[in-house]
Amino acid sequence: MQKLKHQKLNDQLKNYELKLQHYEDLYQTEINIFESKLIQTRLNHQHIQADILMTLLKCYLSHFANRLIRQIRYNEACVHVKLVRQHRRHLLSKQQIVDVYPQIIVDVPKISLNRIQLDYLSKSGPNYIRSNQSSIHSYKHQEKHVQQEHKNIMNVITRYLIREHHISLTAKIIREFSQHLGASLHQQYMIPLSYLNIYRTRKEFKLMKSIQLDYEKKAEAYRQKAGAYIELDFNPLWSVFDKVILLFNDLRSKKYISS
Repeated sequence: MQKLKHQKLNDQLKNYELKLQHYEDLYQTEINIFESKLIQTRLNHQHIQADILMTLLKCYLSHFANRLIRQIRYNEACVHVKLVRQHRRHLLSKQQIVDVYPQIIVDVPKISLNRIQLDYLSKSGPNYIRSNQSSIHSYKHQEKHVQQEHKNIMNVITRYLIREHHISLTAKIIREFSQHLGASLHQQYMIPLSYLNIYRTRKEFKLMKSIQLDYEKKAEAYRQKAGAYIELDFNPLWSVFDKVILLFNDLRSKKYISS
């Protein structure tokens, strides 16, 4: 069956090429007939510039043909992208796996890239879908998270610039950096996701929560069963520190140690 399909496809391609050649020959014939008639008209009417008219006609036809070709290529590219997305969606649903980094789809007819080159290009993108996207948390939660991240980064950067390079806190370069950083964080955390990534994000978030709950239940069961240690509900460090201070003061009062 597969061989028959390939044979049928090859026959259709050959017929398509024959039709294209036929139309090309017909086009050249019509152009030659028109040019001969135009030359004959020029002989009868000297004021008609046949060569200029012929050049303009060829330019118009060439421009019109190129525009049609671009439109056809665009439609082909749209169909190709849809087919690739459907194929990848089918593979994801069939294999139930998620790539560590997004795969790069390169559609360049004149340049063929192997698997290693495509993997190298893929490494430049983000390596996972962040769990604070709009598909999980609200807009206010994301906005608060972005502001906190922006504040933490700016505090570190500004302190370093002031200490090492003696740049003023009100310098223009710091304001520009702050604006660019805010735009980058908004782009990274709050950009809308595609439906496929929304589905993947929610599914992975549920999986992460289930793993976390399962781990906590197993840890609690192990602590109750083994009794190896007791989880403290307070920090005893300060009480130990106070006891050490009292001991040192007692030794000092008895003059066992000097100040």
